[in-house]
Amino acid sequence: MKDIFVNALVITLMLLLQVLFFNQINLFGYGYIFVYLIFLIVTPLSVKTIPLMLVSFVIGCVLDIFMQSYGIHTFAITLIAAIRRSLLNIFFSKEDLDYSTSLFVRFSYAYYKYVVIIVLIYCLTVFSMEAFSTKLIIPVLQKTGVSTVVTTISIFFVQALTLRKYDER
Repeated sequence: MKDIFVNALVITLMLLLQVLFFNQINLFGYGYIFVYLIFLIVTPLSVKTIPLMLVSFVIGCVLDIFMQSYGIHTFAITLIAAIRRSLLNIFFSKEDLDYSTSLFVRFSYAYYKYVVIIVLIYCLTVFSMEAFSTKLIIPVLQKTGVSTVVTTISIFFVQALTLRKYDER
């Protein structure tokens, strides 16, 4: 019960940070920071796909209400939740997934690739749906590239700060 409360509090905090702070940051018209994706990345491996998709759907709906984005973030984050298990199987060995409760406790090359791919798919989905035109492929790719780099750096920064506190316990 305590874990559910703590997780709900962390998700609420990440949503507040996203809506109140990170949505205000726009790097040269191309770079956006989607730091709330960290919740999907660090979700324990024991969480099944369907419950994760439901939580992601609710988070996406909340974001779409505050960002006035008409379902774009709901679709993108639910898509990431749906393919998360497949991505984990691609980047990590069966032993890593079977004997670890969370991949968050250690950084590895596979973990870096996993985070970058999740952020890349998310950004590409969001900006493609936002443009909804093949004429705008260059701006979509520019926004996707810059946002992927900035978001990934932000996620690793937040995790590095949190991991240090985790190790001290």
